[in-house]
Amino acid sequence: MEKDKRITSRPFSVLEDCGKVYRFLIDIYEKDWRNGVPAPFFEYAYSSFSYWMDISYSYKNRIWESDGRIVAFCFYENPRTDIYFCLRPGYGELAQEMIQYAAKNMPDEGEGIRLVLFGGQDELMEGAKRLGYRQESESWNMQFDFVNKLDYPLPEGFHFVRPQELDTSKVGECCWKGFDHEKEEGACDLIYNEKMTGTKRERPELSKLLDRMIEGDTVVIESLSRLGRSTKDLIALTELFEQKGVHLVSLKESIDTSTSTGKLLFTLMSAIAQFERDVIADRTREGLKSARARGRTGSRPRTNSDIIKKAVKLYNTNQYSIKEIEELTGVKKSTLYRNLPKN
Repeated sequence: MEKDKRITSRPFSVLEDCGKVYRFLIDIYEKDWRNGVPAPFFEYAYSSFSYWMDISYSYKNRIWESDGRIVAFCFYENPRTDIYFCLRPGYGELAQEMIQYAAKNMPDEGEGIRLVLFGGQDELMEGAKRLGYRQESESWNMQFDFVNKLDYPLPEGFHFVRPQELDTSKVGECCWKGFDHEKEEGACDLIYNEKMTGTKRERPELSKLLDRMIEGDTVVIESLSRLGRSTKDLIALTELFEQKGVHLVSLKESIDTSTSTGKLLFTLMSAIAQFERDVIADRTREGLKSARARGRTGSRPRTNSDIIKKAVKLYNTNQYSIKEIEELTGVKKSTLYRNLPKN
């Protein structure tokens, strides 16, 4: 190993490292996966941990860093005995150490672990062979760049479509069936297609959905980011769903609030919302207390008495309307009436 490469290794932390690993995978990505899986593969696995990733053993995943920059990552997926390796080019000397770590530390359910390696990961393959591993199987995945024509035969009943030909209502029906809702709750009856960013304040299709939904309904969305304009907005909507007894299904995050995991999400969202309200209330009280200590009462500033007298004089001339007096003096109607002589 070169002297200028100061390599350290540490356990993976779900809360601290998911974003760091995601950026690392983007940085090393190659279309043939020679450096390891692409970032969306890892993101999908971890965002759907109830199925693809059992995070009970995530502390066994391992990160290697060079001066704080991730250069290698070893992790398991589903099943827990499938082990993947991601290695930055120029750090091939870590391959043997990564294989040894996986063999010694990764979850083993009695039948050993399986190393999942991709074409081009030659140093990792050699390291595995030196430890006595042998190739068990090999598979080929078709990859496309969407530049060249896709002319291979599709299964019966399938055909390629252009984006402008996409029927979102059919996509919605497929999503509904994919979550097995149709078996128990019947066919998908309404689809709201909002053709604007989730950050827009006025969203007519979302408003229609909120007006129509009733207890027992299930709302299916592409992702949480498409539902709320901000974290605050998202929390408010999830609270509304809970109050109305409506289930929420998010495809990207694999969240279904009709399940125990989904109910946990609602509980967390509600707790965060209450925490934010309490913090705002505490800050308001502290601000008022501080203002009073400085001699401020928090009320509106009083209008200058000379200006009020001028407004009263104008009123008594019977030549000006209330609106004209407000424009000339800045004295509000309520203030003027309060200072008029009482008959």
